[in-house]
Amino acid sequence: PGWEAEDTHAISDSSTRKVIQTRRGIILGSDELVESATVHKAHLAAMGAGLKSFAAVPLFWEDRVIGTLNVRSHRHDAYKHQDLLLLEQVGAQIAGAIANAQLREQLIANLIDHEVAALLDAENTRLLSEAEFRTGLISVISHELKTPLTSIKAMAEVLDKNRPGTLTERQLTQVAVIRRSSAWLFMLIEDLLAASRLEAGALTLDYTEF
Repeated sequence: PGWEAEDTHAISDSSTRKVIQTRRGIILGSDELVESATVHKAHLAAMGAGLKSFAAVPLFWEDRVIGTLNVRSHRHDAYKHQDLLLLEQVGAQIAGAIANAQLREQLIANLIDHEVAALLDAENTRLLSEAEFRTGLISVISHELKTPLTSIKAMAEVLDKNRPGTLTERQLTQVAVIRRSSAWLFMLIEDLLAASRLEAGALTLDYTEF
């Protein structure tokens, strides 16, 4: 309601402007959207369409904000801090793709002759090769780290059960620290592998309603 396809709106006093100015992501739950809708047409239209949650992150390229990534949900208070972190990771890939596309268009527009085009192709090949090497290196390192980390996690879980009752309270606390730290490292490695697959174009996204 009040919002048609291809309509545009000014970003002044909007959530998008706040994201650009603060260079930080934001999450708006149902109550915040109601307050924001009184001054911003886009949120009012979204609420009229049944969208009840909003999240946005800035898109950075070379420390410049080149846009924002905005998502909405039909669920009340759908987004949490971890969702914002995931959006930032996806946004980094999108920003890189946009910047690369813009750079390529600019270079193509400035081509003078075939020699320049050949030099650009050679540079593109070099960059692709470096990207493949970086992706492969991250993948290898991550897999090499997962093997000993899995063993550490397993042994820490065994110790944490303390079946013979031979560990002191202090030792059990230390074992708990090992378990938490190894779990955090395991998640970090999984994120690195996911980023590696995403950069290589090997990550498949499943689209579902939420």
